[in-house]
Amino acid sequence: MAVLTLFIAILYFYIFAKNHETYINYWGMSWMMYSISLFISILMVNQPESKALIGLKLICDLMNSLFLLGGTYLFVDKKIPQYWIQFLFINLLWISLAVYYDLPILTITLIASVFFSLIAVTTGVMLFRFWKTNFAERIIGGLVFIIWGLHKAYFPFVYPGIWDFHTGYTGEIIFANILNFSILIIYLQKIRSQLALSEKRFRLMADNAKDLIYLYQLSPEPKFEYISPSSYNMLGYEPETFYENPDLFTRLVHEDDVEMIHLLKEPDDIRPGPVTMRFMHRKGYYVWTEQHTTILYDMEGKIRALEGIA
Repeated sequence: MAVLTLFIAILYFYIFAKNHETYINYWGMSWMMYSISLFISILMVNQPESKALIGLKLICDLMNSLFLLGGTYLFVDKKIPQYWIQFLFINLLWISLAVYYDLPILTITLIASVFFSLIAVTTGVMLFRFWKTNFAERIIGGLVFIIWGLHKAYFPFVYPGIWDFHTGYTGEIIFANILNFSILIIYLQKIRSQLALSEKRFRLMADNAKDLIYLYQLSPEPKFEYISPSSYNMLGYEPETFYENPDLFTRLVHEDDVEMIHLLKEPDDIRPGPVTMRFMHRKGYYVWTEQHTTILYDMEGKIRALEGIA
């Protein structure tokens, strides 16, 4: 179970680290520190009383928690306060001195437990208050963070044998996997919201543009995926007309410019500048247009669609 969890943690770090959002990078660093902590946990199976390993594990857990908190602050568009950094350094100093002077395990973990508790509650409350999702998801997400942090905080005091793999680690691994899954859900929900907002902004811009903006699918069957409402002002046809009859767009092209339609579909013949074409207006006269076209390809490198502005 520990090896599987270690693999999952590394996988999450890889996913998060490839994202350009700063809060995701923080969460990626959090799971990198968790991966190192879990690796130390595996080493401690045969050395459960090694205070040096306990100290290293606590340090990794502290960094894991702080990066998790920092990412959460950024997720809700806030800056992490400096007192958390100061509290971290106090913890590092305490752990170093406690390990150096060979103090009892509970003494080594004392301030770290307070740190974990505060971070867990703060993270959970922040998600509940500021995460822009439905009430149930905010409750579940907040509780998962709080329970995970409190588990890390209280376990050394309730079970003196926490460093025995079959007691402390099993519970930690279970909570960590639940937290991993929760963060992935939060991440996917955030991405979904961003995509929906981007699409809404694009449609608002395209729908109000005077230019004709379109996305014409060529494969597997020719059709318009989008054409802006300005088609009515420019050509006299509503967008719905082109959705129902995709060939209409081609039939409106002046016979002397029909060849340009075919050239637009050939990558080698795409002109670097705009293309001038004439279209028949619904009232019978021709409209001169200047078109900029971009070819979109599928995963196999074949032409999938044309994106254009006229």
